[in-house]
Order: sequence, then C-alpha cells, then structure tokens
Amino acid sequence: MQDANAATPAKVINNFFIANPQNTLSVANLFFDRQRYAQDRRTWLCKEMSGGSQIKASSNDKTLQGKKSHHSISFSLSDPMSNIFEIIALLTGALYFGSTGYITLVEHPSRLALATEVAWSQWVQSVKSTPKYAASALIAAAAALIHGRASLLSPWTWGSVLLLAVLPFTVASLLPIQRRLINPDWPFHSDEVRRGLEAWGNRHLVRTCLGFCAFALFVWAALKTG
Repeated sequence: MQDANAATPAKVINNFFIANPQNTLSVANLFFDRQRYAQDRRTWLCKEMSGGSQIKASSNDKTLQGKKSHHSISFSLSDPMSNIFEIIALLTGALYFGSTGYITLVEHPSRLALATEVAWSQWVQSVKSTPKYAASALIAAAAALIHGRASLLSPWTWGSVLLLAVLPFTVASLLPIQRRLINPDWPFHSDEVRRGLEAWGNRHLVRTCLGFCAFALFVWAALKTG
C-alpha cells in the first residue's frame, strides 16, 4: 500500500508551481528567454546570409565593371586604326566622286562642244587617267569594307559595294566603246566618232552616280557615328 505522504509527480508539481508562484514565473521567464534567444539567433543568421549575398553581389558587380572597363580599353585601343580607315574611305571616295563628276559635268560637255576630231584627240588623252580613278575607287571600297567590318547593316559596307560595282560596269559597258574609239574604223571627224563620244559620256554618268551614292553613304555614316 502506497504511503499517503509519498511524493508523487502531482504533489511535486503542485508544491513547486502552485505553492510557490515565484517558481512559476521563473520557469515562464526561462521559457520566454529561450524563445527570444532562438528568435535572435534566427535574425542574426538572416543578417549574416544577406550580408554574404551583398558581398557576393558587390564582388560580381566589381567583376562586371572590370570586364566592362577591359572591353572599353580594348575598344578605345582599336579606335585609332578604325578612324584611319574611315578617313581613307572618305578621302578616296571624295577623290573618285570629284574626278568622275568633273568629267561628267565639265570636261566632257566642253569636249563635245569642240570639233569632232579635236574632241576625240582630247578624249584619248583624258581616258588614259582612268586607271587612277579606278585605283581610288578600289582603295575607298577596301577601306570602307574594313571600317564597316563587312556588316550588312553598315552603310560603309553598302558604299563599298557601290564602288566595287564600278569595275564590272566599266568592263562590260565602257571598255568596248573605248576600244572602238581609240582605234576607230572610221575617220576621226565622222559622225560615228561623235556618237561614240556621246555614248561614252552617257555611260560614264552611271559611274558618277555610283560614286556620288557611295560618298553620300560614307558622309552619312561618319556623321551618324560622330
């Protein structure tokens, strides 16, 4: 038989909490202290994690900035060479357009105003400088193609294509007339010679238009990027 005065769990709890309310407050305070400690611990961990992510993000930003600065430095180093090709394309393109335009607007009309034999003699002397004009067109086309990086979206590339089109057009359209006029099968003062000179002038106008369009594209591209 169990002793009535024996200490049972119920009596212990009753004596500890109910008989001594101060003990109840102590236990409650201890419980809440542990809760606050756990909450503080979680808050501290969250701050540490967010701080680490910020440090990582800042390091990534620095890396990206370093890469951007590296690219900007490499681009700035390539700028002088790119500008050289731009200047070459503009100068030689202007030279080709100026020379062909002068022939179309001034020289050939003045030539046709003379007697046929005199006009033919003067034309023969003038046509000998054609390779110089072709060389300026080739140089301008090559420089523009390099400067535009052969991109289909670049006006430099399209200007280069227009200048390159001068060569096959000259070979197919003007050279046959030039061969006939340099060594004609008819007298120098004949109407056939004059018609040949007029036909040469009309076809040379196409080269002038190609040079003008190419040079206009170069100027527009230079102003756009500048």
